Amino acid sequence: MIKKRLWIVVMIIIMLVATMSGRWSRQEPKNLAIGIAYLYEKTDEGIYSITAEIVHLSGTNESGAATGGQSGSLSIIRNFKGPTVSETVRDTEVKVEKVFFGSQNRVRFFSEELAREDGILDILDFFVRDHIADERPYLFVVKNEKPTDIFEADLGGSARLGEHIHHIASKRQDTVLTTTFVNTLKFVREYYCEGMQPVISVVEAKETEAAYKTPGMEDEPKKTELVFEGLGVMKGAKLVGLLSEREAMTYTLLREDIKGAHTSIPVGEKEIGVKLSNSRPKIKTSYENGRVKINIDLKLKLSVSENETEYDVSQYRDIKILENIANNHFRKEIESTIAKIQREYKSDIFGFGMHFHVQQKHDLWESIKEEWDDKYFAEADITVKVDSKIVFSGETREKFGVNAR
Repeated sequence: MIKKRLWIVVMIIIMLVATMSGRWSRQEPKNLAIGIAYLYEKTDEGIYSITAEIVHLSGTNESGAATGGQSGSLSIIRNFKGPTVSETVRDTEVKVEKVFFGSQNRVRFFSEELAREDGILDILDFFVRDHIADERPYLFVVKNEKPTDIFEADLGGSARLGEHIHHIASKRQDTVLTTTFVNTLKFVREYYCEGMQPVISVVEAKETEAAYKTPGMEDEPKKTELVFEGLGVMKGAKLVGLLSEREAMTYTLLREDIKGAHTSIPVGEKEIGVKLSNSRPKIKTSYENGRVKINIDLKLKLSVSENETEYDVSQYRDIKILENIANNHFRKEIESTIAKIQREYKSDIFGFGMHFHVQQKHDLWESIKEEWDDKYFAEADITVKVDSKIVFSGETREKFGVNAR
């Protein structure tokens, strides 16, 4: 009886596998134009402009010449325009001879001007309604005056911009302090979360510092590279400000799961390099006399990665001194960044309101939530305490060269 049931199960699995298709479309791959990166802008006339990076799978470019891309593929850049996002996307159907396929999209870029002036709400509405668009692509604001410069940047070992961004974002999320990589799902979730405002990743195409110093090549065009630094502060779906890489560190320390990010701490005129292996913030809120109070207790585990100072990290006394220096450094950075966001942007990207909602009476939150960002968060009394522990001082404890003969 058991053998018969097992045989039936095996036959069902075989039939299911036989009927499954490996494609998500009826079209042959050679007939698809696979978009993997999209840049959204608005023209001076107020119409949408979408620049798309498309993987050309036929092995030839549009002029018929053979491509030199990986596995016979090449990315081509095309631009489309329309009064709405949906109409602009449909414009591809008459301008590209292949069927557009968007399920492999890796990244969505927005010009800084669009994100500030119009916001990205209408574009997000299209994303969540369209049957092909999904929540996986990463979102970036482009700082360049000419946003399309990102398509000309040197990608190192990558052949396509979308894949380059996706690889960096997915592999470096928990090892970078100076930014965070936000995908569509994270943005939408935080947009709808009461007591929290979303953030957005930032990218910029910058000239490489070592561009063409070889004699005789000074007049050659300079190369650019993509730089991921800082964060965009959103209020709803509009960009209201940009954080520097140092300021973005406060967000990652309080909101992200850090498991190996490196940074440096000034010690007089020298520095000590540390690796953060753990960041655990505890946030407590209270409400007194019409004002919100927020206490942040941040515990950090540090490993010494470089020691330029004269302190001996093999000695308990010196370790304690360095821990106190680290505490003051991180506390000042966090306090100044939060104060700037309260004063200039009035946008609770840290989710303090979410903690307040959970920790205080529901009726109290309901009575103040509409004014949370502009009044209660902006005027909140916030105290920060940092407790750093140096748990590993490196493979060598003494400063290199001190006991050399």
